[in-house]
Amino acid sequence: MTHLTSVQEEKIRSEIMKKPNVVGFSVVTQKRIRDGKEVDEEVIRIYVKRKIRQEVLTPDAVIDAEIQGVKTDVISVGDVIAH
Repeated sequence: MTHLTSVQEEKIRSEIMKKPNVVGFSVVTQKRIRDGKEVDEEVIRIYVKRKIRQEVLTPDAVIDAEIQGVKTDVISVGDVIAH
């Protein structure tokens, strides 16, 4: 795992958190999840309420495959409730 630089983190935050459906992202790289299992590919995880097919999304709602030079992995987590 690699920590994002503060510059990367702020740029990702400003780009990603304004997208609808996004609830958060990892600030350290993690392994990609494919078919429910981690694979050997470092990514930042983008957490969304639910996954939506890309062809249904508006262009501004699409999460890029790479942001700030780091690959992304979109993870569905449902509604997030602060306790």
